[in-house]
Amino acid sequence: MEEQNFAEIIEPIKEFILQYAWPYGLVLLAIPLIFIIVSLVSKAIKRGKARDCAPQLDFLSFQVAPMGKDAWLKLKNNGHEATIEKVYIPGRRDIKISNAHINFKLERNAVYGIFCESTTAARLDSGFEIIVGFKDKLGNSYDHTFYIDNKHHETKGAKLVSYA
Repeated sequence: MEEQNFAEIIEPIKEFILQYAWPYGLVLLAIPLIFIIVSLVSKAIKRGKARDCAPQLDFLSFQVAPMGKDAWLKLKNNGHEATIEKVYIPGRRDIKISNAHINFKLERNAVYGIFCESTTAARLDSGFEIIVGFKDKLGNSYDHTFYIDNKHHETKGAKLVSYA
């Protein structure tokens, strides 16, 4: 008797699920998928716009003074205009950057000089990195790392830190 009552209860629930819940469940599943696809596409569009108007800082020269107390690094912007946000040397307290002009507009084909000086009595050696943070005209933030060494100078491309 209880099996018959159970079957009578289950049958209308089963019909309800097959008739109404199944299509609505698909719709409820499709809505989050649509939001995910839209967010991925918009992020790709932003990344493409950022790539189109990105500044391109290139290493021009690095020169240590004869006494070894200071050095001069020159960078050239071969891309679109940039605004310098920060210039720092991570992990080195013995080197001070004297002319880090914040909010300095770096035009296309312009040269930006960074003057470094030793804060200790020791000579300024190479083997450090300088990170230059800048914004493009859209407001996207980048960090560009320059590895400075006596034998060779290496640059790690600009890394997009945040979108506008």
